[in-house]
Amino acid sequence: NLLVAASPAERQSADFALYGQFVAVSLTTDLVNYVIAVAWWFVFVAGRDQRRAQARSDRWTARLAASELRQLRNQLQPHFLANSLNAVLAFVRTDAAIADEMLARLGRYLDQLGRANSTDLATLGEELSLAREYLAIHHRRFGARLVSSVESDERCDAVRVPSLLLQPLVENAVVHGVESHVGPAFVRLRCRLHEGRLHIEIENSVGGHAESDESALPEPSRGVGLSNARERIRWFY
Repeated sequence: NLLVAASPAERQSADFALYGQFVAVSLTTDLVNYVIAVAWWFVFVAGRDQRRAQARSDRWTARLAASELRQLRNQLQPHFLANSLNAVLAFVRTDAAIADEMLARLGRYLDQLGRANSTDLATLGEELSLAREYLAIHHRRFGARLVSSVESDERCDAVRVPSLLLQPLVENAVVHGVESHVGPAFVRLRCRLHEGRLHIEIENSVGGHAESDESALPEPSRGVGLSNARERIRWFY
């Protein structure tokens, strides 16, 4: 074996080279870690700002929705009140007992209406109770001309729906299916649960035509009642 001793200068040069490699590797590692840390910081800040912007947007959307819902609810009452009070006035002179009964029902209806107006959602059972009071008032108004029925599976009663969802639709059924109908008229309200969905059907007499005469049915209404219901369902769901 041949052993060759390195000179001090050579050993010093080798140490400097090794130290240079160590420094280069350390700087490279530190630079990579710094870049990763900065990138994560920018991702965090961007995500935080996006969440804050989304939260602000959600708050404004909620405020707009609440304002829209208040406006929609405010559309529901005047027409019904005018019709009901006119009906009461018609009985004041001819049959005071019926007038008293209608006023009592109107009072109960308005009490329920006030409670419904104080909340965005109500149970379907509450909505059906409101619809029954409404139809009872009109039974006194139209007498034997109006035949109505409210059919609902008990399981439906606890389902929560937008408050005052049914009232304008039942009102439409009365106004367009009874007031504008010559002779006996009907209004039917059915509610059922099927495959996890709530089905609500409101049926009425249409313009004096037979039920089977589908060709004579008018174009779908786009008035206040239906557009109101569509908008409120859109806001909630």
